[in-house]
Amino acid sequence: MPIFTETQQNPYRWYVVLAVVGFYFSLVSWFYWGSTVNVVAEGGSFFSWKLASAFILVSVFFCAIPFRKIETHIDQDSIQFRISLFGGKRGVIKWEDIDRTYVREFALYGEYPKGMGGTRQGPNGWAYVMNGDYGLQINKKSGGNIFLGTQRPEELHAFLASLSIQ
Repeated sequence: MPIFTETQQNPYRWYVVLAVVGFYFSLVSWFYWGSTVNVVAEGGSFFSWKLASAFILVSVFFCAIPFRKIETHIDQDSIQFRISLFGGKRGVIKWEDIDRTYVREFALYGEYPKGMGGTRQGPNGWAYVMNGDYGLQINKKSGGNIFLGTQRPEELHAFLASLSIQ
């Protein structure tokens, strides 16, 4: 039985992590040094370790978002996808529930303006994309649409053409 699998990750994830860590490090340093210089004359310290801890927790959260993965699995029975991180989301769409599938080019921010971290919502339904300009458009018989990004559009198109379902 033929199977198509693909795992996508954000290719720029380490740059995002470095930017977030650098931003929060500079912010905490600014609070620490700025408050120490201004308050030392008064005999106290304005710097709060609780505030620093909050900044660290927020930075850990924002550093984790770029490490989301989208895993796609297509076979003779269904299209399955999984978005991992923070509990994740799973989706299974049976072929009998699908009206039409095709590989197409898209404009992420034009078609799906709301969202972040690979999951976006638009008037045409939901999009799960990490990088690139191509994906699998799934039009369901119930009227909902799902768009799954792909880095291998030619291979996916050939795979869909080889299935006896389409």
